[in-house]
Amino acid sequence: CEPPILSWLADLPGDDRERGKAILADSVKNVWAPAKMAFERNDPDTALRIFVDKILGEGTWDGLPQAVRDRAYRNRRTLESLARSANRYPKVSRESVRGLKVPTLLLYGENTHTAAQLIGAELRRLVPDKLQSWVPVPGATHAMWQQEPAKCREVVLDFLAGK
Repeated sequence: CEPPILSWLADLPGDDRERGKAILADSVKNVWAPAKMAFERNDPDTALRIFVDKILGEGTWDGLPQAVRDRAYRNRRTLESLARSANRYPKVSRESVRGLKVPTLLLYGENTHTAAQLIGAELRRLVPDKLQSWVPVPGATHAMWQQEPAKCREVVLDFLAGK
């Protein structure tokens, strides 16, 4: 489900190369740096708002049910660790993805963030065709499991059942 292989954005093939670099630079400047500053001044609410609004769209945080915001707050340490880290995401080699020998489900929100779209396109290019199941979730963003839980569950169960 839209793995955060953000390191790939720095060196995408072809026409996506400059776009990927710009998105990566934007995420550092407009997500990670301000979120880190918010955590440093002990303001996790602002950090969570910055992150959610940038990933899911401006104003999303304010529209979330209180229960969802409360859950995000309880899990804020994960986001804080990422914001403070110099190496937010592990490097994943393209060779390891090309070498996959197991069926692989690639589940994506139809309306997801551009970064996830670019990374997803690279995964589709690299995962051996005979092993991959690419399934977009209609109308969903990166929050597909909250937006379309029944559809996501159905896709995963069908995949596990070999359908």
